[in-house]
Amino acid sequence: MPTVKQNLFWDRYPWLQEGDEWQDQATHTGQAYPAWKASLIDTFIRPYVRAVRVVEIGPGHGRWSEHILKLGAASLHLVELSENSLRYLEHKFAGASISTHQTAGSDLGVAPGQADFVFSYDSLVHCEWPEIQGYIDASAHALTPGGIAVLHTPGAGAAGGQRGNVTRDQVAEAARAAGFDLIEQVDSWGPVGQYTCTLFGDVVTTARKV
Repeated sequence: MPTVKQNLFWDRYPWLQEGDEWQDQATHTGQAYPAWKASLIDTFIRPYVRAVRVVEIGPGHGRWSEHILKLGAASLHLVELSENSLRYLEHKFAGASISTHQTAGSDLGVAPGQADFVFSYDSLVHCEWPEIQGYIDASAHALTPGGIAVLHTPGAGAAGGQRGNVTRDQVAEAARAAGFDLIEQVDSWGPVGQYTCTLFGDVVTTARKV
């Protein structure tokens, strides 16, 4: 079970490909990784980031962060357990409009209403329910009314891949309780649903702050 303490493992992870070593979801779907990654960016990041204040939970070495910045985010607040990752990101994105926060488990370090978009992919899947619920609540707290959260989480319980024992229904119910309108919960996307995150039963939840 992936506890906060166990997730401090990422302070020692070598990051040989800056996060692009995780290609198993694309392989599982039978898609080329560059196409899978580009489609994820086009579906879950591009529509929401231009000229807005973004919070990213669990950026690692910036696999998605660099695209958030390239697509024109007004600012990017990076939230990580790993101090080493935060120091790396501060160097990698030196000169960009970024800020960083070392979380204790589910805090974002953002004042109420100071974010327009909260994004997380390939991070919350390694958390258990108290942390995921905490991040959902913290996202609602940080977002301005009308702001969007896109959160990749476990969806089928502890289904391998170091996933937390969390279901899609838990995530949906917690989002509504926190003050979100649920836009969609999906495990596939693309013109014919050819891109997925189904290898370990994950789900991507998109919700709007009321």
